[in-house]
Amino acid sequence: MPETLDRQRAGRPAQVSEQIIEQKSGGQSPPPSTASWAAEANFRYRWLILAALILAAAMEVLDTTIINVALPQMAGNLSTTIQEIAWVSTGYILSNVVVLPMTAFLNTLFGRRNYLVGSIVLFTVASFFCGTSHSLGGLIVWRILQGAGGAALISTAQATLVQVFSPKEQAVVQPVFLMGLVVFPTLGPTLGGWITDAANWNWCFFINVPIGLLAGGLVFFLLHDTEPARRDEPVDWAGIGLMATGLASLQYVLEEGEQDDWFSSASIVRLSVLSAITLAAFVAWQLSPRNTHPVVDFRVLRNGSLSAGIGLFIAVGFGLYGVISSSPKSPLDARLLTLLGIMLSMTGMWGLAHLNAQSSVSDTFWPLIIRGFSVGFLFVPVNQLAIGSLKPAQVNQSVALLGLARQLGGSIGIAILATFLQSQQHINRANLVGYLTPTRPAYAERVSGLAGTLTAHGYSHADAQAGALGVIEQVITRQASALSFNGSFLLLMGISAAMLPTLLLLRKSKPGAAPAAMH
Repeated sequence: MPETLDRQRAGRPAQVSEQIIEQKSGGQSPPPSTASWAAEANFRYRWLILAALILAAAMEVLDTTIINVALPQMAGNLSTTIQEIAWVSTGYILSNVVVLPMTAFLNTLFGRRNYLVGSIVLFTVASFFCGTSHSLGGLIVWRILQGAGGAALISTAQATLVQVFSPKEQAVVQPVFLMGLVVFPTLGPTLGGWITDAANWNWCFFINVPIGLLAGGLVFFLLHDTEPARRDEPVDWAGIGLMATGLASLQYVLEEGEQDDWFSSASIVRLSVLSAITLAAFVAWQLSPRNTHPVVDFRVLRNGSLSAGIGLFIAVGFGLYGVISSSPKSPLDARLLTLLGIMLSMTGMWGLAHLNAQSSVSDTFWPLIIRGFSVGFLFVPVNQLAIGSLKPAQVNQSVALLGLARQLGGSIGIAILATFLQSQQHINRANLVGYLTPTRPAYAERVSGLAGTLTAHGYSHADAQAGALGVIEQVITRQASALSFNGSFLLLMGISAAMLPTLLLLRKSKPGAAPAAMH
């Protein structure tokens, strides 16, 4: 960080502030390209920059929840099946996952402000054309471009906050940024439902346009680069190609594997092998001494705290991602807060793992509240511990890797849990049906009672018997489903417990170290 900004932490220098005022009034001042001028300008308008970055990030996360609600209406209007319209979400995620680890490279290539503004513009323009699409193919193409633009709206925004705000202000800035990301997604389903009912699905995309214009304008006029872009450096095209092929194949397998019955599908098998080979080659090439300008700098993983944080973020993305209803602002050791978050998460999972077919919404209220608090005690401390000891030059790459870990962790969690639930549903149903035999008095009495009730309402004997069996079938299905979800929450508890040893790898951040960033 430039010396000017360091001095501002103790008190803003009047001389530098006067230089900005002189420039605004037409007086003489250092050229705006100098690092000191840029740092002072960023610091002066840092809260407006924060507002702009919150708008941009919220636009990205809000878009996902709104679109998921509108998918059935899209399928009807575009005359497609549910499986086909799912590519509106899959295409977005594929491009987002591919671009996300490249955000540090793109930030260096184009400059922070240009890359952020370009990403916001791309996301906004793609949103507009998504809303004007009249075919599934066109909609998917624009969603892919939208996903590419959205990759920078959280990761690069977080890295920007690290550069703009002083270390002491990060304890306030990070929770504020997090709350901005929480409020909008929670409103997404309600807003998406209201838009599709009051208007049509096209407005789920058009709503991004004014938000994007405002956020892009603020970033363009208020944010300044403290370091010049380095466009003369060679581009690691081989690394980009291997990474794009590997991550896109992996994400497709995770998205479509459960629906295609996993490895019984030839395409899933081929893409799994392709993903394994290309990602292994990608990692080897990035670490090769011959590659002097890798697109992803894996050397930052030598930091044990960052590696442990990435492991925790995979677990968070797997099953602990929920509503962040509070953010810690305590001087306690962040490792203790992280431990508290994991224990709270396990407590919430334990409560959810004991529901049954007769459970009501009130039975899930407190377990979900506890889970929400748990994530509030995970995101900020884990990031503080993961990258708090890194050099400022390593922050961009580290934030991108943390974001990729969360995204892939979520995709892996969805894929595994969907398969687990389906298999457990069959197993639990078979076990329950095994108890339902005519020789069991309780079963015979239940069937007789239900049939008698239906007969009293005018059903014939045959219809009453069939109706009684149908009611019991519904009860079995609900109970088997409840048992399956109980098992899934117990599985998530086990994953949380398995991540506890990673806390031993996290090092307490030193005072004055680089502030944390979260994706």
